[in-house]
Amino acid sequence: MKKSIAQLQTDYYGNLFEKHGPGVDAVASGQQVYKDLRYEKLSRLFCGDDLFSIHDVGFGIGHYYEYLKSRFPEKNIIYSGSEVTPQFVDYCRSVYPESSFHLRNLEDGFFPEKYDYLVFGGTFYHLSGTTEADFSDFVKRLLKNGFLSSEKGIAFNLITEFVEYRKEDLFYANLADMLNFIVTDLSRYFTVDHASPLYEYTVCVYTEQYISKRYTDEAFHKYYRNRSTRAG
Repeated sequence: MKKSIAQLQTDYYGNLFEKHGPGVDAVASGQQVYKDLRYEKLSRLFCGDDLFSIHDVGFGIGHYYEYLKSRFPEKNIIYSGSEVTPQFVDYCRSVYPESSFHLRNLEDGFFPEKYDYLVFGGTFYHLSGTTEADFSDFVKRLLKNGFLSSEKGIAFNLITEFVEYRKEDLFYANLADMLNFIVTDLSRYFTVDHASPLYEYTVCVYTEQYISKRYTDEAFHKYYRNRSTRAG
């Protein structure tokens, strides 16, 4: 029987963890300075909030949680995460008992509980033995279910197609295709940050409910599809 993409990723990252232990090599993300830059851009998702919940999809060994604690000590962040790799879940549960870590696949459907924000940091880089077309569908299913699981919005990063070289096992996400998907299936409220020394871009997508509560002037009300989401 053909393995699912989630199963392929479980095998891929599980083998890396068994080989390298808890470190950047376990999540195949390069140097720590690369990860910190990615986290900086992903964290712009919640720049206007001081009290919120954030759910990390594909949390690996908890590097983003460490970043949040060190970078935003003044914010009250309720952190949790979901993973498909059992080794990562077991490790984070033992190291960070104060947070909740779930072994589950977002591809199966949106979460029964909602979070203010969902973040996908480096979740969509490695094809893990599948085709680009299948992986693109996989990415979109996770993002769609993730957006349905959020109250305010989601952030994710992808490898750009505008590169000087390519590696066989990486997913290079077509920007035009991704923007069309976002507007058609998620929301028209989004930002794209392609200004990185890395060959990557970061996208933040917001719910209309959140945008309508940020921009409350009556002059903006006509632009919201759901008039019931106007700030009150």
